[in-house]
Amino acid sequence: MQDACGSLVGVIKSANDLICCRQLGLSALPGKPLSKLEVFCCRPGFSWTKLNVDGCSSGNPGNSGAEGVFGNHKGLVVGSFKKFLGVHSNYYTEFTALMEGIFKAKELQVEALWIELDSAAVVVALQSKSIPWFIFQDWMSVKDYLNSVS
Repeated sequence: MQDACGSLVGVIKSANDLICCRQLGLSALPGKPLSKLEVFCCRPGFSWTKLNVDGCSSGNPGNSGAEGVFGNHKGLVVGSFKKFLGVHSNYYTEFTALMEGIFKAKELQVEALWIELDSAAVVVALQSKSIPWFIFQDWMSVKDYLNSVS
């Protein structure tokens, strides 16, 4: 984009945009602010544990990590995890976050588990029993645990 003086101007939408603009010697203008999204959290039923997991990567592929939080019926945090995964795709990262959460639930001896994640691709893969090759061995190792819990 060019400004009125004919010089190049970058529009900032993320930290990566700012870094790129600075490296290219471009002026940086702030982009349109992101709209706010209100999120409601539902507590699990009595004796259930809720696991919220997410994986993220800075780029696709890019530096990635997995994290999760366990909550009880009172809304209290009863466990959590985070893990740096190296450079991977978003799909790999989301699946790995799910598996790390299941491993942690097993470690915490959770007997009734409610899992929430934001990756439709992972949910579709699980529903269609199309477990990707990179997670298949881990999936087989938790299958008995998953069959034993609510």
